[in-house]
Amino acid sequence: MIKLNKLKAFALLALLLAVTSCSTFNHKFEQSSEDPLLYQNLYCPKTFDWKAVSEGAWYFSYCNRDFPVKWHAVKIDLSNPNLKIHAFPDSTVKYIQKDGKKTEFFTGLRPADFNSSFESDIFINTSPFAGKDGSWNIWAKLTSTRKIIGIHKFEGIEFAPPVQSYAALCFLRSKEGFSAHILPAQTKESLVEFEYAFGGFFSILQDGVIQPFEYISHDSRTACGVSKDKKTLYLLVVEGEQLSKSRGLSYPECAVIFKVMGASDAMQMDGGGSASMYVNRKNVQSYTVRRYNASFLGFSF
Repeated sequence: MIKLNKLKAFALLALLLAVTSCSTFNHKFEQSSEDPLLYQNLYCPKTFDWKAVSEGAWYFSYCNRDFPVKWHAVKIDLSNPNLKIHAFPDSTVKYIQKDGKKTEFFTGLRPADFNSSFESDIFINTSPFAGKDGSWNIWAKLTSTRKIIGIHKFEGIEFAPPVQSYAALCFLRSKEGFSAHILPAQTKESLVEFEYAFGGFFSILQDGVIQPFEYISHDSRTACGVSKDKKTLYLLVVEGEQLSKSRGLSYPECAVIFKVMGASDAMQMDGGGSASMYVNRKNVQSYTVRRYNASFLGFSF
C-alpha cells in the first residue's frame, strides 16, 4: 500500500510538472490584437522609485493585485570599476561523458545552488535549454541534465554555439568599464568581438521600438534591457507561477516596461518555471524556483 501511494504521488507530481508552463519549448499561445499601450497603467508605473542595493545597482518591485501582476527590476551601472561578471556554466562545469567523449550535456543548477556557489550579489537565469535526450519533456523537468540552446560565452570561452533565430546579450570591457549590447540574432560573425555573450529568446525592443508578435501569451518572464549609451543594464523578472497573485506578462508588455525604465533595446531570456532573480543574494520572488536551470548570469560589486 505504501509503495502504491508513493507511485500515485509520483504520478501526480509528474502530471503537475507536465502542465507547468516553461517558455523553453512549451509555449501556450493565445491570439490577440490588443495594444499593450492601451492598458499599460495596469502593469507599468509612470515613474520608478529605485532603491539602492549596492554601489551602482538599484532595485524596484511592482505589484497590482487587481490586474493581477507582480514583477521585479534591477538597474546596473556598467561603468562601475568594481563590477564583475559571473556565469554558469564556466570553466568549472563538468560535462557528461559518453563512450569516453565529452558531450554537450552537464548537470544544471537550481537558483539556490548558484547563489551558494558563486559570489554574485545579483543574478538571473539566461538561456533556454533541453534535457537529457535533447528535448524539453516531462523527464527533462524531473531531472537535472541540461544542454544549452543558444550562445553561452564566458571570458572568451564558448560553452554553447549560437542559434541565429535567437537574440543575445553581450558585453565588452574597456578602461571605462563594461558596455552591454543586445544583438537581435546570434551569428558567429556578430559574436566574435565579445568576451561575454548570453543567449535567450527574442528581441522585444529595438532602438526604442516595441517589436510586434503575431501571437502572445502571459507567463513568467526573465528579460534584460540596455540603455542607448550601452552603459546601463536593466534586468526584469515577472512572476507567473501563482496565477492568483500574478498572471505574468506578454513580450510586448515587458517591452513597454523596459521602454519606460529607459532602455533602448531589450530581449527575453528563458521564462516560465525557469524565471529567476536574486538581489543581495536573496530570492526576490514570492515563491521558490526549484527547476534546474542550464545557465545563469550574475554580477558582484
